[in-house]
Amino acid sequence: MNAPCYKCPDRHYKCHGNCEKYAEYTAYRARIREEQRQQTAINEHIDGSMQRFSKGRNHLPRK
Repeated sequence: MNAPCYKCPDRHYKCHGNCEKYAEYTAYRARIREEQRQQTAINEHIDGSMQRFSKGRNHLPRK
């Protein structure tokens, strides 16, 4: 996905500070990054839990 300023006819020096399209784009990207961060944290928690569980099972006596 390209930023809205890509090939924008109104683009000029330092226009990011007052461009509504760019502000919407950065807010959208921030939401995407936060969702990815949360999903990564969930996946790391699951992976860590599975590793701790499997380590504990290896030390149990077999019947």
